[in-house]
Amino acid sequence: MKTFPYIQDAGHGWARVPKAEIAKAGVEDQITSYSFQKGKNVYLEQDADMQVFVAARTKQGLETKFSDYVNKSRPSRIRNYDPYMPTAVSVVVLNKGPVEELAIDPSKPMTIVGPKIYGV
Repeated sequence: MKTFPYIQDAGHGWARVPKAEIAKAGVEDQITSYSFQKGKNVYLEQDADMQVFVAARTKQGLETKFSDYVNKSRPSRIRNYDPYMPTAVSVVVLNKGPVEELAIDPSKPMTIVGPKIYGV
């Protein structure tokens, strides 16, 4: 069993989860940009992303708990962190030939021209 901090302000809540735990759960590509990231942690938003993470851990036979921290006097600084983006994105390109799978680094801009993808 693992316990993760659950942080709330007056309007929303997030679970602070290390990126490594998200990778172990196998849900890196299922987390939305409604969650945030800073350093080695992801702040999973409570409505969907936190549930995706817990469901994946449960399926692996792992118990997940959360410890509460509530600050209703001011908005959480989490709201100012960068939106979550997986470190690698898998893209399927369909063209007249066979299906191609490509790993794309989202930190590098890409140009898609017809069936080809070029790094910029």
